[in-house]
Amino acid sequence: LWTYRDDSFLPHGVSGNPDAADQPVLLTADESNLNNATVRFLIDGAPLPADLSQYERLVLIFDGTDDDLV
Repeated sequence: LWTYRDDSFLPHGVSGNPDAADQPVLLTADESNLNNATVRFLIDGAPLPADLSQYERLVLIFDGTDDDLV
């Protein structure tokens, strides 16, 4: 997302921007699903969204070397 190569760049936007609903990948810190995503990535212990039914898949990303998290 943050580095660019012609063969690997992922177009993305940030929640709060006027075109957020049109973005294929949307970075957000709240529960909104402005772009009607079917997959949600959660990092660093982010809470689960209240309405999980709108997603086909949830991906939880955590530090695999932290025994408490594992």
